[in-house]
Amino acid sequence: MAISSLKDIVDQQPDIQPTQRYVGINWNARREAWIERVEGLINSIISFVEPFKGSKLDYEKEYEHLDEYLVGPYKAPSLKLFIGASTILIRPRGTLIIGGMGRVDMDGPKGRVMFILSLNNKFPSISVKISVGDPPYEDSDELQQSGNLLTAAKVIRAKWHLVYSKHEKNMTPFNENSFSQALQAVL
Repeated sequence: MAISSLKDIVDQQPDIQPTQRYVGINWNARREAWIERVEGLINSIISFVEPFKGSKLDYEKEYEHLDEYLVGPYKAPSLKLFIGASTILIRPRGTLIIGGMGRVDMDGPKGRVMFILSLNNKFPSISVKISVGDPPYEDSDELQQSGNLLTAAKVIRAKWHLVYSKHEKNMTPFNENSFSQALQAVL
């Protein structure tokens, strides 16, 4: 088999269809809404632990460098909790995730708890389209519906939930009590 030049490969491809692109999504607004939500989560956690700051508990707020497809590069807040001899890392993973508007992980010596930013407390059902032959492209109605899931307004309306393992399908609303339980699970 002869190796084709890049020009030959590109010339053999069909034209890009306009409906293939994510049209009408303001990725800057989506990114900024996500960063605000992570900032709010980190600040809530700081407000929970601040009264106990001292010889047994301390924290450092930092910023993570992330780079997501379509969203682009950005910095989002993270938190290191020092509790006794343990360090707990609370780090944003990204806003483009399956099943939510974003994810932040809390890692400790005994494991991980995920914070999922979601519009409700249920994991969504996921469907997959399968085709034979030409690749399927979403038509403009389907694109508009899926594009609506990516808007900054949805990120702003979403609430934080805790998920204790990748295999668990229950999401617990985030509050001081659920955070205490999650912290205990990773310590």
